[in-house]
Amino acid sequence: MAQNLLVGVVSENERRRIAPYCETVNLPARATLCAPDEPPPYAYFPLSGVCSSLVHAQNGEAVEVGLVGREGMVGLSLVLGEATNPFETIVQVPGSALRIEREPFIAEVLQTGHSFCDALLKYTNLYLATVAQTAVCNRVHRIEQRLARWLLEMFDRTDGNVLPITHELLGLMLGAYRPSITNALKSLQGRGIVHVARARLTILDAAALENDACECHQAIRRRTAATLREIRRMAA
Repeated sequence: MAQNLLVGVVSENERRRIAPYCETVNLPARATLCAPDEPPPYAYFPLSGVCSSLVHAQNGEAVEVGLVGREGMVGLSLVLGEATNPFETIVQVPGSALRIEREPFIAEVLQTGHSFCDALLKYTNLYLATVAQTAVCNRVHRIEQRLARWLLEMFDRTDGNVLPITHELLGLMLGAYRPSITNALKSLQGRGIVHVARARLTILDAAALENDACECHQAIRRRTAATLREIRRMAA
């Protein structure tokens, strides 16, 4: 179970304790893991792939507010004791996950006094901070900076440098119009930082992409690393 970093940093005893409730499932692209305003049926701990949390407006438009990869969990409203989930969470990049049904997760896994419960609360705080950072980023930074930040966040959560994404998908994730996305991608490709093909983007120079990104990427990366260190320290 150590492929999920959140699960992997807790003690071996805790991993053995939750193992009977876990099953490994595939996460196909565009699958909905959590529907908005409905109870999450499962808690998911991604082993690979990337999931996006979306907020929908009344006009049907949606904007991404957070990403979850193998560092975290999908279905955090279960941790918070909420009956429904405020986001729609979909699979952005296909992969696999450990899945735990809602009832045993609440009754058996989410027990106070165990290090895994403490780890989940720490991660929940991290995720809420990341959502807030994303909101600030979408408000104050240029589309070129936001695009670089988003690509780096995807790069951090995948094993390779090839991302299965389209211009339309980037527009949805960043809340931007397609012409703005197209111009920003042309600039990155013209400088040899990325290569754009049909439904696929290859990151050629992550260091150069980092220079283009706003400070939000490093802030999220530092906060994530610090949280995982704190969970590891607690588990020890």
